[in-house]
Amino acid sequence: MPAEIKTAEDFEREFTALGWQPMATAPRDGTICDLWLTGGGRLTDQWWCGEDGTWCGLEEEMFSHWMRAPYPQDYQAPILDDE
Repeated sequence: MPAEIKTAEDFEREFTALGWQPMATAPRDGTICDLWLTGGGRLTDQWWCGEDGTWCGLEEEMFSHWMRAPYPQDYQAPILDDE
């Protein structure tokens, strides 16, 4: 029996069921997130760097989905001092 061919809608439904959300809804307040690379693969413990408008130096176009990292809801990324 041939494997069932999945549509983009099927993948979106599966990702949503697992807790992944579209990047357009990702928080930009320092919340630590896991990000899904458009080509496949997961980057953990990332956050929006408002100063340069990227996810820890990586352009948002690289990602298709995000998920809250498994930390307490009120946990925020540490502020790093460059000095």
